[in-house]
Amino acid sequence: WRKKCGGGMRQAGVVAAMGLYALQNNVERLVEDHANARRLADKLEGDGGFVLTRNVDTNLFYFTLPETNVLTPQEFAERLLSEHGVKVSHGYGKQGQLFRVVTHLDVSESDIDRAAHAMLSMAARGVAAG
Repeated sequence: WRKKCGGGMRQAGVVAAMGLYALQNNVERLVEDHANARRLADKLEGDGGFVLTRNVDTNLFYFTLPETNVLTPQEFAERLLSEHGVKVSHGYGKQGQLFRVVTHLDVSESDIDRAAHAMLSMAARGVAAG
């Protein structure tokens, strides 16, 4: 039954224990994660022309690169990680153009500012000349 329900997870109890711990100990601080996501989204959308797919109401959001950007999503993500140490997930959506950002317990407000600066800088360098 386990595999029919989508997983070959052998340690489902360990994962469940982590989720239970989070619910019992960290729910109150989710407000901080949501605020951090909103802060990053505002910086990307307002200062850099990134396009958000919808309102940011939780600690997770999706975006696309500015229209003027010439880097592929893979190039953007790889260079962002290698040059700035900022990891974003990419390849979402029908054409794989969407990026996903998730804030969590280990992401501080200063981390958000650093990530925003790195992403804005990377997007500015990826603009087509002309």
